[in-house]
Amino acid sequence: MDANKHPTAQTERKAHLEALLRQLSEAERALQALRSVAGAPVSPSAHETPPGARQAETGRQWGQEVRETATSAIAALQAAQETLRQQSKDLITDHNDLETVQQQCQELFESAFHGYLVTDLNGVIQQANQAANTLLGASVATLGGHPLTHYVIADDQDDFHRRLEQARMKSPHDSVQWETHMTRRISDIEDVTFRAAITLSPIHDRTGAQIGLRWLLRDISSSTRVEEREQFLFEARAAASEAQVANRLLRTLLDTMPVGIIVCDAGGAVLMTNAPGQEILGSNVAGDMRDPRRSYTPYRPDGAFFPQEEMPLVRAMTRGETTESSEILIRREDGSTRALLAKAAPVRDSAGQIVSGVAVFQDITSRRQAEEEIRRLVESVERERTLLETIMENTHAHLAYLDTDFNFVMVNSAYAEGAGYSKDALVGQNHFALFPNAENQAIFERVRETGALAKFQARPFRFENRPQRGDTYWDWTLAPVKENSVLQGLVLSLVDVTEMVHAQQVLRDYAEKLEQQVERRTNALRTSHARFQAIFQDSAIGIALIDDQGCIVTSNPALQEILGYPEDELAGIPLARLTQSERDTNDMDLYCELIAGKRDHYQWEGQYTRKDGAEIYANTTVSLASRQDQEARFAVVMVEDITERKQAQIALMQSEKLALTGRLAATLAHEINNPLQSVIGFMSLAWELLEEDADPEMTNQYLQIAIEEVKRAASIVTQMRDLNRKTAPSERQPEDVNALVERTLTLCQRKLEKQEVALTWQPSGELPTVPMSRDRIQQVFLNLMFNALDAMPDGGTLHISTAPTSAPQGVWIRFTDTGTGIPAGEIPHLFEPFHTTKETGVGLGLYVSQTIIGEHKGEITVESVEGKGATFTVWLPV
Repeated sequence: MDANKHPTAQTERKAHLEALLRQLSEAERALQALRSVAGAPVSPSAHETPPGARQAETGRQWGQEVRETATSAIAALQAAQETLRQQSKDLITDHNDLETVQQQCQELFESAFHGYLVTDLNGVIQQANQAANTLLGASVATLGGHPLTHYVIADDQDDFHRRLEQARMKSPHDSVQWETHMTRRISDIEDVTFRAAITLSPIHDRTGAQIGLRWLLRDISSSTRVEEREQFLFEARAAASEAQVANRLLRTLLDTMPVGIIVCDAGGAVLMTNAPGQEILGSNVAGDMRDPRRSYTPYRPDGAFFPQEEMPLVRAMTRGETTESSEILIRREDGSTRALLAKAAPVRDSAGQIVSGVAVFQDITSRRQAEEEIRRLVESVERERTLLETIMENTHAHLAYLDTDFNFVMVNSAYAEGAGYSKDALVGQNHFALFPNAENQAIFERVRETGALAKFQARPFRFENRPQRGDTYWDWTLAPVKENSVLQGLVLSLVDVTEMVHAQQVLRDYAEKLEQQVERRTNALRTSHARFQAIFQDSAIGIALIDDQGCIVTSNPALQEILGYPEDELAGIPLARLTQSERDTNDMDLYCELIAGKRDHYQWEGQYTRKDGAEIYANTTVSLASRQDQEARFAVVMVEDITERKQAQIALMQSEKLALTGRLAATLAHEINNPLQSVIGFMSLAWELLEEDADPEMTNQYLQIAIEEVKRAASIVTQMRDLNRKTAPSERQPEDVNALVERTLTLCQRKLEKQEVALTWQPSGELPTVPMSRDRIQQVFLNLMFNALDAMPDGGTLHISTAPTSAPQGVWIRFTDTGTGIPAGEIPHLFEPFHTTKETGVGLGLYVSQTIIGEHKGEITVESVEGKGATFTVWLPV
């Protein structure tokens, strides 16, 4: 029986009865009003018309309408009363039926096996059956007024409220079902949790408004456990079956995978090596991972032996590490080498204990070879790219690479500069968007369609964005770039020939003038050639043309006569073979510089050996004469025989030497006589004091003066000896200039201290060694230091410094004093023999110093300001 059917009918009938009662009440009120109206006397008002026949007729009509209305109302009232009585009878019958149904529903509600509850919209319990009381372990009094969520465990509270909210949105015939965990009170201190299935539906009134919630609770704990156990057994059987399939699949997979796999147990014993692994390693791996039995030897990528304890699988089992991408080289028994990329990881159980280990390795030998090939290819491409960029950036041509849509892909700096844009601004732009030209665009499109090269010379072009340039002319080529016969792009090469076009125009303007000058110049050349032949053939000076190797190509009669050779014998002979071997070896270096274009001529004076063995003196001038094509260089040698003049000079020099010897003898006699006279005088005084046994201190003083005068005489003799002494080449050895200066300073130390002269010594730390005669150069340094000290009798500063030179290579040594300086008129004569500015000097120190430096191919110079000091600079070649 539907428990909701009779209550609904009752409610409808009750409402209908109430409506009838309202109608009845209104009818009664209307009837009462009519009755009161009908019984009231009719009297005219103060404003009505006075009594008459018309008024009487009007009153009768109005009374008639009232009676008719009253009669109709009474009839309607009687009908309503009859209907009301019938409705009341039906209502009583329905009420009795409803009570019967409610009693039956209550009995079903109380005797139901499952728990039924009625709550308000917030889930507060209003009514519950006995099953619900038992299910929740509470009495009716305890349940009533309490929220049902009080019996839901905390973890399911949020879900419970969410489901409650869903039920509020349902229609009367919809429900919400779910499962949750609830608690049952079994004692005052103990609750039991059980799993409950809930069905929740809303309760609506006649108007459709929700007035409550209806709950059905079922304890499904037992059935859930049975279902879970059955499900577990089902899943276990399925898992076992799947495990068997998985094991077979895993084994098949391991044997078919393109990588090697080694598996070991928790103790490190190797359980298996799959087939690809055996093929890669050359054999199976057995034994223990710490001491495996294998047929290969592992190495590191650098060739060092790979220790077993560092192998990935050993690290995974002993240290619990997961290794990634370890590269190992192995050498197998057959001598082949493989490159492997290995990974290893431990396998742990749920407690985190290592129960197994797995190593996976892949043969990357081919990949390494491919990578090496790729690396070489990349390097080759990079070199080609660098070469291409170098060529593009170092050519005067304007180069651009465009795609098939004529967009710039790459340009060189010359193109960008000529176009008036930066390289970055051009790349990606369309050529004809920047430089619109319909004719050129048609050419580009034709090359793109046909794949044929387009080439033009002196093609005019005007820059629209730079009109100030005017008309320009270009040699340009548009070349297609193809790959497998497919067009990839276009290479545009431009050369600005504007100046050349203008120059050609100028040349054309001068063409006629040049043609007119050709004949005149040809005649002049003929005259010049005749003049040259006359000079070459009739000159009294020997002339020869020599090639870049120094061999004679042709010679004139004068040279043939000077050297005593006919023309055919001189041809092909190196000119150096005819000169004396003692001549300066720098001449060959000078000739090489001449041929290289570093100088246009040079001169030297030396001896030649004639064919008959006679020696002659000659002054030689060598000048560069290049051919017009510049492919070969020649030199013109002019040899002037100065044998007679040289002999006269030698005689004159001998005469001068004799005169110099006379002067030297007179000077030497005078210079030596003075100290000797002093020696004789002081020795006599000392002798007299010795005979008289006089003051010994005075005797010693006289003897000391005599000794100093003897030393002075010896010094003069030494200078005379060094005057014509030559330094042999064998005496020259590489020396450290700084060390030699410091050694010389040691000899002057006492004199520096005695005269209270401050020394400033600044040696350079980058000096090359210099070939020299150490004693002779030390003599020069000593002379310059003593001269500086003599210029500072009252003290001063002596500054000495060294530094290297590069053009030409050598070393300079500079001596600067703060003495009295040298008068300007004396400087040109300082290096002349017997010229001195000292009262007691001989005048040979600087002369000998210059001679020694000259023998070393060096130079000595002087700068001075009178009253402020002097600077002597010595330069020695390396």
